[in-house]
Amino acid sequence: MIIIFDFISLLPVVIYFSLLYNFLINPVKNLIDIFLFIYILSSDYLVKIIKNLEYPPKMYQITRRPEGAYNTDYLSRNGKVNKDTPGFPSGHVTSITIFSVFMILAKWQFKIPLSDFILSNKRFCLVHIFLIGITGVARYVKKCHNIFQILGGFVFGSFMAGIFYFLMKLFLIL
Repeated sequence: MIIIFDFISLLPVVIYFSLLYNFLINPVKNLIDIFLFIYILSSDYLVKIIKNLEYPPKMYQITRRPEGAYNTDYLSRNGKVNKDTPGFPSGHVTSITIFSVFMILAKWQFKIPLSDFILSNKRFCLVHIFLIGITGVARYVKKCHNIFQILGGFVFGSFMAGIFYFLMKLFLIL
């Protein structure tokens, strides 16, 4: 069962290569894909910086990986991690959330009320929400992250997706 969650944990890598592939196939039409690729990779480095911040002792349980955490990298090959390894926020959930929330925002573009958009694009929205949810579940089941770290990845990823969406609108790429 754990091996399924190893494959699910590869979703960010699949998305990275898909974005790069789309851009290489048709750079003019898929210009935004290379920007999103670079943005998600940059956000991944920002997550690493956030994970290594000095947090107050009261936040130790939230910011450190759960006891028994293992295979926490993208390829699930590192084995058990040290007890004091930082894990807040979840980088996997952050990456998937940036991609999924941006895709929803790019399609919606605030042109109609959100409820109407969701009703008329149920499958599209559900697929993207499912990607976020299944990634969070995989990271939890594998004991890579606790609930707070997963929620932190979702909140941070949503925030970063919003920034990226508005940057693309500002520079007239969307």
